[in-house]
Amino acid sequence: MARCFELVLRWWRIVGS
Repeated sequence: MARCFELVLRWWRIVGS
C-alpha cells in the first residue's frame, strides 16, 4: 500500500495539484 501511495504522491507533485 505504501508503494502505491508513494507513486501517487510523486504523480501529484508532477501534476502540481
